[in-house]
Amino acid sequence: MKNSQWVQGIDKLLEQLPEEYHHWHLFGNVLSFNFDRYFDCEKKFEEIACITMLLTDKEYKYIIKVQLNDVVGDVHFNIDNGFFTGLQMLDIKKNGYETDRGFIVSSFEMDSELSIECESISVEMLDN
Repeated sequence: MKNSQWVQGIDKLLEQLPEEYHHWHLFGNVLSFNFDRYFDCEKKFEEIACITMLLTDKEYKYIIKVQLNDVVGDVHFNIDNGFFTGLQMLDIKKNGYETDRGFIVSSFEMDSELSIECESISVEMLDN
């Protein structure tokens, strides 16, 4: 998380979490996963897809809302267990990739098929 300065709301999230929880892979329990589309009347003038996830640690002590905007990619979870090993988020804009969707979100380990590119990412801590 410390190298995720490009994620909107990360500074406030890091202030709220104890130091030992400053790692994306610790938040592998998916409480909610929502896919939605809305019309972007400000930038693209077309429908864009968004994903909102509520993630928590294995003790259910902290809940983080993760919003992925203008997403493309693949998502597949094994719904029998309801958890995965956490997220990996990469900023690929600095590597010269396209600027529309300059972030990649994937599973920390390959235990779920989660490979998403998105335009922006925002996070916030929710009350438990």
